[in-house]
Amino acid sequence: MLGLLRNREPTSAFRLLAHAGDLALAVAVALSSGAPGRLLLAFVLLAAAYRWGLSATMATAGTAASLILLAEALSPSGARLFPALVSAAYLLLLGFLTGYLMEKEKQFRAETSQVTAMDRALVARELHDGAIQSLIGVEVEVDVLRRQVAEDSPLASELARVQELLRQEVVSMRELMQQMRPLDIGSEHLLDFLAESVARFRRETGIAASFVTDLHEVPLSPRVCQELARITQEALVNVRKHSGAENVVVRFGRESGRFQLVMDDDGHGFDFEGRLAQAELDAARKGPVIIKERVRSIGGELTVESTRGRGARLTIVLPEKNG
Repeated sequence: MLGLLRNREPTSAFRLLAHAGDLALAVAVALSSGAPGRLLLAFVLLAAAYRWGLSATMATAGTAASLILLAEALSPSGARLFPALVSAAYLLLLGFLTGYLMEKEKQFRAETSQVTAMDRALVARELHDGAIQSLIGVEVEVDVLRRQVAEDSPLASELARVQELLRQEVVSMRELMQQMRPLDIGSEHLLDFLAESVARFRRETGIAASFVTDLHEVPLSPRVCQELARITQEALVNVRKHSGAENVVVRFGRESGRFQLVMDDDGHGFDFEGRLAQAELDAARKGPVIIKERVRSIGGELTVESTRGRGARLTIVLPEKNG
């Protein structure tokens, strides 16, 4: 049970403490309440299977069964010894089944996730080698045609418009390709990834963008790092598509022991004035939906400040346990 409630990766000492807590609670309830109370053992075994795996589940079941048998053997009357043997066998069987099924379920999820990541990577490569290259080729041909006509002719203006549309589509396809590629980012690579993402955005869009940080190391879990990377990508896509900004600054730092990711732009702003926290954004149905969901998934806090015609600021603050 303690194992089920804990979120962070456990140390060896905590594993021992958690197992001891599982056993103590299970055996105490089982011995004091009789057969109905032993139903709680099923929940304890499920908790152990969910968090620890097959071996730890069997250890929990075996220890609990042994203690129940010992208690019955030492009781003044041994009449209940046979039912206790049946209960012990039941516990061992239940422990094996829950542990085995949970390990198989985790293995299936891992394999499914790996296959999905491979499929996404394949589609991303196909986009790069197929659609994107074709769009670039068409854009070059349009540019050649535009240069062959008089600059003041209506046709030149129309070709320039088509050329710009093609360029924007290439940027959109590249953004989609980046979002589809699986991310394997740990704390040692996060800062470099954010810097490269901002630099790529600057090259591909022509919008002045910079990444600022005074950090040298980021002790965050891989999952949090990956979500921060996706949030940054999504925010930059929104800036290009909707803000009309000329300047973007992405800052990542630490304040009062908490990590903060801040994105400023000088674009149109959102369709509201002022500063709204995430709960207020949800209530008003305002703000970037995907970013809100990603921030919520890592337990962060999102604040959006908007001034119409003068830009917007997104601030993501991570919970203290990640600081």
